[in-house]
Amino acid sequence: MRLVGDIEEERKAYLFYSFLSKQGIESTYEPFADPLSQKKSYHIWVYEEEQVEKAQLWLEEFKKDPQSLPFAEMKASLPPPEPPRPLLIEEPKEEIPRLKVKVLLRQRKPLSHPLTTLLIATALFLYLWNGFQEAKIAQAKGRLALQIILTPLQEELLFDYPQAMDYLKQLVLEYPLEGVKELKDLPQGAQMLILKSEETPSWKGLFSLLVPPAKVKWEMVKSVPFFEKIREGEIWRLITPVFLHRDFLHLLFNMAWLWILGFQIEERISRWKILLFILIVGVISNVAQYLMSGPLFLGFSGVVVGMAGLIWMRQTLAPWEGYPLNKATLIFILLFIIAMFVLEVVTLTLQFLGVTELAPNIANTAHVVGGLAGIGLGRLSFFARKRSTA
Repeated sequence: MRLVGDIEEERKAYLFYSFLSKQGIESTYEPFADPLSQKKSYHIWVYEEEQVEKAQLWLEEFKKDPQSLPFAEMKASLPPPEPPRPLLIEEPKEEIPRLKVKVLLRQRKPLSHPLTTLLIATALFLYLWNGFQEAKIAQAKGRLALQIILTPLQEELLFDYPQAMDYLKQLVLEYPLEGVKELKDLPQGAQMLILKSEETPSWKGLFSLLVPPAKVKWEMVKSVPFFEKIREGEIWRLITPVFLHRDFLHLLFNMAWLWILGFQIEERISRWKILLFILIVGVISNVAQYLMSGPLFLGFSGVVVGMAGLIWMRQTLAPWEGYPLNKATLIFILLFIIAMFVLEVVTLTLQFLGVTELAPNIANTAHVVGGLAGIGLGRLSFFARKRSTA
């Protein structure tokens, strides 16, 4: 493998690498910083000795005018190259008699992904903690109680905890639920508490205003309290719903995607930028979902779709950053979102027509808004691949 020259910009290095590949010349490039001036450039390497001279001639032409034909015809379609293999240099015998020293010029450290691992561990820990609390409630009050109230962890971490929920909590504390299978079988006093909960103004989302009979009339919207707990200073609720999950399959699905997408992003973006990205996408998607369906939603999927949007946009704008996510995976995510959206529209239409009262328990607004937020952030150079050192 021979060094044929340097190119200052990574975008141009990638395009020249793509051009050489089209010419049948196997090559690669790597970042290099001059130890004195710290000026950044990219070494162009050619693997086959007999192709070095030809590549050098093409490089001279490219440096004269990168926009000339045939360079201008190149499109960003190839995946970035693998970095050059470590070079072994043998010290001259005359300088160090009877001693051969092999110096490793370039060696990659094994990749680690502590932030992604921490996020997965956090979601898993909260899932187990919430499951423990659900088991205690079911043992003490029966399985019906889990359909009526939230666990203490959900009370603290969901987007909001409306005052109306206090009446349901009072119901569970004051009335025995063992052996009761349906809410209609509860005694009259318990029924009154359910009625008080329904009559207490609370935000249940724009969807509730579209389905007759509307639980909250349009003319009453001004009297409905928004962001009840957040306005009291519990601002962590803006992001914490993303770490809660409904059941094990829900957790497994989201964490599998986080494992796939998070690893790719963490190899290219600094961890504090990833945290900022998750915070921005999580808050935006959570607020949008709250406005559409009320506070009872959870899951990391909005952020996951945002990550997919970020990767897609970086692949489009800067393919040399090397995100390996293929188009088939992105299409699968898009089709999943479309399918969930269609299901939501169909169910909402059936509710409006009075055919069914069932509603899909899917935070699809968070999916769509999270994806759009990720695409928007992916357009910013702030989230470009971090510079590596030579």
